[in-house]
Amino acid sequence: MTLAAILTLLLQILVILLLLVWWARWTPRGLAWAAFALLAAAGLSYLSSLLFHVPPYQAGCDGVCPGWRGYPLPTHHVLAENRVIFDGASFVRNAFFYYAVFLAYSAIVAWLIRYFRMTERGWSRWLLFILAVIIPLASPPLWLPPPQPAVSVADLRLVNNAARDWRWQLHLRGGMDRRLAL
Repeated sequence: MTLAAILTLLLQILVILLLLVWWARWTPRGLAWAAFALLAAAGLSYLSSLLFHVPPYQAGCDGVCPGWRGYPLPTHHVLAENRVIFDGASFVRNAFFYYAVFLAYSAIVAWLIRYFRMTERGWSRWLLFILAVIIPLASPPLWLPPPQPAVSVADLRLVNNAARDWRWQLHLRGGMDRRLAL
């Protein structure tokens, strides 16, 4: 692991510890929620290895470059012969990332529910709260770019043109491919 990866992991652990303290003080069931969030983070890390898949590619490589599965960190490495190798350390780091995001996101929502006194409101206020807070906070996976390999500028131009043509063809046919990568 590089120094940047170690510092990132330490920062994630610090954020997780601070959020665990916040959840323990915020509600009596805070630690139960944190335990559920840990299981959900491991599930999200596994799910990311199924949803985000970059196959072995040749753009910018002499021969075939290995692909990967998982996002934001690769949890599996895909070799040229489509052999998949599980990386346990990256899986745990990926799960820590999802754990920190899950705890922070749920803390923001819990704080906003208490701040706006949503427990005392009717269903129309809950609908407005979901539309104004929950959906914008849950939508980044729809507009964040999918994982893609790093390639040179000339190769990237060719790949981007091919991807744009493919998206245009899908758009004309009424389809959509959010998993499109190199």
